[in-house]
Amino acid sequence: MRYTLHILLSVGLVIAMSCASTKSLDPSDSVSQAEIFVRRGQYIQAEEIYQKLLDGESPLSGLKGLIDLYLERGREEEAITLLRNHQDRTETKKYVLSALAFLYKNQGEYQMAIDYYTSYQAQVEPDSRAYRQSEMAIEELQEVLALSQNGYDINPQPLSDQVNSSADEYLPSFSLDQEVLIFTRKENGQEDLFEAKNKNGDYEVSPISIINTRYNEGAQTISGDGQTLVFTHCSDDHGYGSCDLYISHREGELWSKPKNIGKPVNTSYWDSSPSLTADGRTLYFSSNRPSGYGESDIWVSHRIDRDHWSEPKNLGETINTSEKEASPFIHADGETLYFRSEGHLGLGGYDAFLSRKIGNNWSTPENLGAPINTSGDDGDLVIDIAGRKAYFSSDRVQERGLDIYTYELPERFRPQAMTYLKGDVVSKKSGEPLQAEVIVTVLSTAEEVFRGESSDLGAFLCAVPVGKSVAIHITHPDYQFYSLHEEYQISQLAAEPIEERIELIPLPTASAIADDQPIVLNNIFFESNSAILSPASDVEIKYLYDLLQNQPEYHIEIIGHTDDVGQESDNLKLSKDRAESVRQAIIAKGINADRIQAIGKGEMSPIADNNTDEGRAQNRRTEFVLKKP
Repeated sequence: MRYTLHILLSVGLVIAMSCASTKSLDPSDSVSQAEIFVRRGQYIQAEEIYQKLLDGESPLSGLKGLIDLYLERGREEEAITLLRNHQDRTETKKYVLSALAFLYKNQGEYQMAIDYYTSYQAQVEPDSRAYRQSEMAIEELQEVLALSQNGYDINPQPLSDQVNSSADEYLPSFSLDQEVLIFTRKENGQEDLFEAKNKNGDYEVSPISIINTRYNEGAQTISGDGQTLVFTHCSDDHGYGSCDLYISHREGELWSKPKNIGKPVNTSYWDSSPSLTADGRTLYFSSNRPSGYGESDIWVSHRIDRDHWSEPKNLGETINTSEKEASPFIHADGETLYFRSEGHLGLGGYDAFLSRKIGNNWSTPENLGAPINTSGDDGDLVIDIAGRKAYFSSDRVQERGLDIYTYELPERFRPQAMTYLKGDVVSKKSGEPLQAEVIVTVLSTAEEVFRGESSDLGAFLCAVPVGKSVAIHITHPDYQFYSLHEEYQISQLAAEPIEERIELIPLPTASAIADDQPIVLNNIFFESNSAILSPASDVEIKYLYDLLQNQPEYHIEIIGHTDDVGQESDNLKLSKDRAESVRQAIIAKGINADRIQAIGKGEMSPIADNNTDEGRAQNRRTEFVLKKP
């Protein structure tokens, strides 16, 4: 929460901001004369007048005037010393106690502030407005004091000197695999974007020339796959407002010429601080457009297609306040939002907060407390995919300016742990890279956690939740669909990603019998020693249905297999029954029965050694072959 003199106003004890007054002044009056000197910038003369008042017949007026001068000129310690020297004078006692409470609060000395507010209460009537207002201030300070005593430590470490320099570096954003880092560097008053590529632990850093201009570029976000960059560009004659959001896409190894992201995201007001979800389909950002709750709010927009975005929606009064909310960062889990706020209860100016998405609503923001937050301005956090490391900017080494640091995020503030799947999609026949659709689905809920395309180089990178079983489907109009099944254990972190080379088989033709290769249905599951399909198979059944629905000229063979445990005749029957269960599930969705054949091969066609549990599991499989009659 921003601590300003409005707290003193609330208890009726004003530190006079004389220089801001617009009333006509009487030069014969000492206070008025001092105010004239303040307006003229003649502070020494004004201070002499206030000192005479303090030493003479108007000590309260003189003290208020001096404190006002000291605070106006950043001399806070001198103001505190002066106040403490006059805290026992009857004429100034109430003012001194409340002013010291306010100033100690600003310095982060919360217990001292509580003590001075308590002393102040003893000087006013218990049923007075001033007493009630000070009581509210004490209650708030007690909450703030608890935030300042969270009881955990962080040990920030700077990134390498290849990233940090004698200039200011700040606002980092990473691809999911942390192979690409984009950050803002400010040198000689000029803000530009830089790209750092991780090469075996070392960064190769270069400016993004096609994006940087003579204006300021910064406050950027990169999609999880490193293919889309949204950034803030200010002072452009072709923009909509003071600062606008722009977008660029990676083309091979280079970035495309950026475009204004356009309406309705950008307005004639300030639009900045973007944060993309890992899949690049949802954009959070800050704006001071007048339809919000405060000075600046956090908004969200969804991508309609490559060049169009939906009408932004305000995140609501749970997140936004009457003051400033800014710098949103949405984690790769898509459900944990970090942001900075002046309006929520905090230790200083801006504090870092987090909120978790529950259904369509956001939880009450939680202050991250000390030492992450201080009595100064904090926030601008970025969290890695595993949810363990936080990145932020700090000028803690004064002679270096702002640098980018990292520390271990306390467990209570961590998002859902995620890891990533990195793949290369190629044609099995030619080896050429393919642009294919990639869909990742949580099997237990059938919820899509990623839908996107592999790049023109066939590469894709997507976030997947740890501790969940997911189905991964790859589709291309000229190739047979491909399915993967991955179970990400709780112990897995982003340091243990899944990397796959995925070879797609071309759709068969009537003359190309060699193309009739079986494809394993990795997401078909049965009850133990049974032909009953488990609910987790629904996702795969739907893709088989879609395949036949979209390719009406093709037929399909469903082939069941078992391991060699048990009687051969029993295994043959079980494999045939399982294939038939898949066939019936597809028919139930509306595909003509004549287009689907069920075949059981029992234990006759193993693909792995039946002497191990792992090998037997591979042999218990269901396959399909697509045929063109």
